[in-house]
Amino acid sequence: MLRGINVSGSKKIKMVELKALYEKLKFKEVQTFIQSGNVIFKSKKSEAAIIKTIYDGLKKEWNYDVTIILKTPDEIQKIISNNPYLKEQDADIKKLYVTFLEKLPTNDSLDVLKEFPSGKDQFAVIGKEIYVFYDESLSNSKIHNNFFERKLKVGATTRNWNSLNRMLKKALEA
Repeated sequence: MLRGINVSGSKKIKMVELKALYEKLKFKEVQTFIQSGNVIFKSKKSEAAIIKTIYDGLKKEWNYDVTIILKTPDEIQKIISNNPYLKEQDADIKKLYVTFLEKLPTNDSLDVLKEFPSGKDQFAVIGKEIYVFYDESLSNSKIHNNFFERKLKVGATTRNWNSLNRMLKKALEA
């Protein structure tokens, strides 16, 4: 998952071009998923090597400095299973999001986050993921991807619940 690709008119990349870059970088069975920087692929490289390869490729091709989050299908399945808001019977999945953190936040930054009055919006930090349930919508909230990045001092990218589940299904079919 690439942060900020084709969002609000910035960091534009056609998915056919992004797929071609990943193939040029020697990733296998490359597929893009929707227009926001989701790429499904196979590789035998380590996570650190994959991230460096993708980062360097994006920097060389488009001069983009992008947060890159890698998750295996098993990890995404676990993230989906761990969502604390799914246990609520009336949880509207259109209001569920997951923010993926580049690394574990420090305890100090988590303490700052806990002090923030989030109103009726709810969030739970579990490892390197933040599960968010919006009372109304993401666009009407003070807690969003940039908020979490600023408070936690960690790169992040956010996906809605529907996209995350569809991405897992596509990855399992690959």
